[in-house]
Amino acid sequence: MRGFEHDRSLCKIIVVTTWNVRLITEALSG
Repeated sequence: MRGFEHDRSLCKIIVVTTWNVRLITEALSG
């Protein structure tokens, strides 16, 4: 189950990073 928790936190990090990159891209192009 520890591996599952690690995967979940990793997914959360990926989602947050992707969201931040998208916001920055929109801010730069807007």
